Amino acid sequence: MFRCCNKKMTAFVTRYQMSEVTNADLQDMELNEPWDINVHFATSDRVEYSSAYECVATVKTAQEWAYVTNTALPTPSIVSYGEHYVGDRQITGYSVFRSGVNPEWEDPVNEPGFEMCLREGFRDVVFDQCWLSLMAIAIGETLDDCVGVRVVAKSGNGRMTRKIEAWLGKDANSIATLARLRADVHHKDSWRLEMHGAARPPAATR
Repeated sequence: MFRCCNKKMTAFVTRYQMSEVTNADLQDMELNEPWDINVHFATSDRVEYSSAYECVATVKTAQEWAYVTNTALPTPSIVSYGEHYVGDRQITGYSVFRSGVNPEWEDPVNEPGFEMCLREGFRDVVFDQCWLSLMAIAIGETLDDCVGVRVVAKSGNGRMTRKIEAWLGKDANSIATLARLRADVHHKDSWRLEMHGAARPPAATR
C-alpha cells in the first residue's frame, strides 16, 4: 500500500492547484519515489499493447516532473486532435506510474486493483488542467494507494476521446478516492469505477 508521508509535497500540491507555485518551490523538492512518464501511441488489435507505449523519462523531483510535462511534451488537448507523431507513431495519450510498474492491467501491481475514470467532452483548457491536477496529487502522494494515472487523448472515425484515469491499488478506499478526485481534479459526479484483471470490488463498494 502507498501512503502519503511527505508533508512538503502535500503543501506543494495544494499550492500547485492554486497556481501559486514558482520555480523556487520546485527546486530540490524530491518525490517520495521515482515516477515513469510514458507516451502512448495508436495501435491496432494485431499489435501487442506493451509495444504501444514508451517510457520517455523517470522523474525524481518536482522540478523534473514540471519540466517534462510543461515543456517537453505537447498538452493532452493538443494531442487529442490526432496531429502529433513520434516518427510514424501517433501519440494518443500519456501515463505516469510508479517507476517499474507498467501501465497495463496485467502488471502484477495493477492486476488486483481498480481505476476511477472520467470521460467528458472537456474544453481544451479544462482537460489540460484536470490532467495536471491528477498528476500532481498522484506524485504528491495525496491520492491514497495510487499506482499511476493515465490520460487518453485521441481522435479517429470522426470521434474524439478525452478520458482521465487514476489507477489504484487493491487496498484503496473507493469512496475516499472519489471524494479526493471530485475535490482536486473535477467536480463531476460521472466518475466511474472499473475493475482490473482478477480484482474484487474495493471494500468500500462491497
